[in-house]
Amino acid sequence: MKKEEINQGLEELNKMVGWNKLLSLTNPENLAEERKKVLENPSYNPYFVYSAFSPDKDIEQQIPILNDKIGRYMEDLEKDVNLGLLEQFQLSNRYLRVRDTSDFQDASAAIFSRPDQHDVEWAQKNYKTKLPEESKTIAPEMVRKFMLLYMNGIPQIEREYEILIDPNRANIMVKEEEGKILLPVRDVSWEKLAGDIVHEIGTHVAQYEIGCKQPLSAFWLGFPFRAFTSEGMAQYNEDLVVPDYTPRTKTRAGNIIAMVMAEENSFSEINRELLVAGFIPEEAFKCTLMAKRGFSDTKKKGTNFNRNLYIRGLNMVREYLENGGEEWILYTGRISLEYADRIKELKGLYRAPETLPKRLRAMANSIPE
Repeated sequence: MKKEEINQGLEELNKMVGWNKLLSLTNPENLAEERKKVLENPSYNPYFVYSAFSPDKDIEQQIPILNDKIGRYMEDLEKDVNLGLLEQFQLSNRYLRVRDTSDFQDASAAIFSRPDQHDVEWAQKNYKTKLPEESKTIAPEMVRKFMLLYMNGIPQIEREYEILIDPNRANIMVKEEEGKILLPVRDVSWEKLAGDIVHEIGTHVAQYEIGCKQPLSAFWLGFPFRAFTSEGMAQYNEDLVVPDYTPRTKTRAGNIIAMVMAEENSFSEINRELLVAGFIPEEAFKCTLMAKRGFSDTKKKGTNFNRNLYIRGLNMVREYLENGGEEWILYTGRISLEYADRIKELKGLYRAPETLPKRLRAMANSIPE
């Protein structure tokens, strides 16, 4: 009974300050209107409005209660994972409470970390890369059909997902718990489609659905700071399926440049820099938005480092696999690399997937030239 109480408490905290909340509560409610103004006038500094952060329970009170129960009723890896989740929730609670204040940048760095100097230097060399002309563009409705087709071919995904075209989105978003995938209203190239499919469905949806079938709740609830591993693996898979894709390289570099610039610069200054560097207006807006999300008055200096989890996560996954890490472990659910080598300690508390990594490699070999 105590373990059930602990799992229920962790699930409640996850709903209040989990990764999805970090994203949704720093996503402007007036995004569509402000995007339109920026696209019409690149010198405009948007003013963003955010939903209130109003958790159902006192998080500061719940965390020590759960911490005590976990210490008394759990042991080994299960104990370590759940204590790590409480640490993440503590940082997330602070992050959401100090939105749009002078403390927000530091709260963001505590969760996502700052870009390494090596990554900044890489970005400075690549964000001005000239984009090639892309052909064979695919309309959103056809993208939706391709995604459904691919999803139906993964036996681990049994639940029906609703794939919707959302005019307010600039990029694809998966809401696993709600069974929804949101697509933006714009055509994409075949290379972009292939990367998006393996990123969103072959990684995020697959990890969540496989995790939901595991006996231990952390596999679907998410291990501590699992987003680094999840996003790193998603990007690793993009590189596997469509290697050396220039638009992806440019966007990754642009995200880093935007974060670094945002520490001292306004939204419009960053946006104009990316436009001069050859970014299309929609992509320049998106990179700048990610660096300023959580702030209302974007004329003010300040960075949200949330996009750093992608590049740091990719570096972590590459290092793990290059050093002999077992790829199948990353598909047991929403795990984090910190615990990957200990998963096998959970005898009887996980099931090993067998087909997904092989399927991704088969997909990589099938992409047309």
